Amino acid sequence: MKEVIIALVVSTSFLAGFATGRPLESNKISADANWVAWIDCQQFLKSGIGQTLKTELAKQGVEERLNNFALLFGFNPLTDVRDIMLYGQGNDPNKSVVMLEGKFDKSKILTFLGMYPEHKQFDYGTITIQQWRQGDNDASDDFKYGCFYQDDLIIISSDLPTLENAINVLKGTAKNTSNEVFRDTLLQNPNAFIEVAAANLDRLVGSKPQAEVLKQAEQLVVVIGQGEENVFVNVDLKAKSQETAENISKLLNGVLAWLSLAGKDEPALSTIAQTMKLSTYSDTIQVRLEIKPELIQQVISSRPEDLNIDLKLPGN
Repeated sequence: MKEVIIALVVSTSFLAGFATGRPLESNKISADANWVAWIDCQQFLKSGIGQTLKTELAKQGVEERLNNFALLFGFNPLTDVRDIMLYGQGNDPNKSVVMLEGKFDKSKILTFLGMYPEHKQFDYGTITIQQWRQGDNDASDDFKYGCFYQDDLIIISSDLPTLENAINVLKGTAKNTSNEVFRDTLLQNPNAFIEVAAANLDRLVGSKPQAEVLKQAEQLVVVIGQGEENVFVNVDLKAKSQETAENISKLLNGVLAWLSLAGKDEPALSTIAQTMKLSTYSDTIQVRLEIKPELIQQVISSRPEDLNIDLKLPGN
């Protein structure tokens, strides 16, 4: 659980640094999806936590490397990507889609992709799909597929039929989601910069023993953002029954109590655990957290290795 809190604080911050405060458009999500993540990068970068991350990246020399990356490849992942949407089916990474919206130099990106082994391109209707092999072995699952749906919209997947379906959803020739978890609960908070929703969680977590709690739940919604001062994290977990919700709540309360007492080495994480408020309403567990950005800064500053970015050229 300690690692979960660290990941929540650091990795989601890092991810957000890589993607117009606009609402999630559920008509872009395939009807086959049972999870979705939406990252409003501009909203994130305007927040206190976003400014903290930029400062730490500059200290580590990462910001300069990203600027050099932009000169070569046509976009800066930190500043040129407006928002990111990811969605998928279950826990199969090949059935997931990444959509990037932002300011891109299409010519430079296509030149860059042409440097990858076995790169080729082919038409799918009016869209040109790029195919390249990522990795050093000959495994077929190392192939990646992507396209410019528009000059400011890139779609990427590890599975060609999944990419083609994503294109068809945008065109309106394939069904988009009707899942109310996606349509009704996401981006209702104007200060949010990361939102995640998932349904049918047993499909998502698979057989992982560390995810037993999630197997007992039907829906999950996570909202991360910043108000006038504090960073907030709202988690709603709908269990399969009220009894199950109460059991999960007891387990989580025990873990938070242990973390509160085990913060000698990382007092910021202990403070975060103590600040979390957990409650149960019928079959739903709610976790609410509001903390000052300075606490996030302490966690990020204490783990500079988590901010390392490997910008390798193809073939290196």
